[in-house]
Amino acid sequence: MEIITAITSDGNLTKLNLSDILFLEYQNKTGVIFQTPNQQAYLPGTLVQWVSVLQNEGIELYVADRHVALNPHKVEKFDSTLKIAYFTNGKRCTIAMHKYNELIKILGGMKIDFSLV
Repeated sequence: MEIITAITSDGNLTKLNLSDILFLEYQNKTGVIFQTPNQQAYLPGTLVQWVSVLQNEGIELYVADRHVALNPHKVEKFDSTLKIAYFTNGKRCTIAMHKYNELIKILGGMKIDFSLV
């Protein structure tokens, strides 16, 4: 499964390439929101369920906050004060304070290029 069909905010169906996923965001009313550089769409389910499904498909995700899982390969920079990860097109997500240092160590070990702000 390299492409999934998800629902856009206006109720239309869209195809998402799994390799484009920047991060996932769980919201109680809509389910999991899939953020890509150019799209935002959602599917029902929990964050834990979708992280598991996508990891089984080879997409690397890190649960960075209670409601957020990010693709570490897509992060461009981190704000070390506000604990925010930034992606292309100005998209961003939060990182739990207690997970921030662990995430930075993991990314350093993975030799992923990113900058700290």
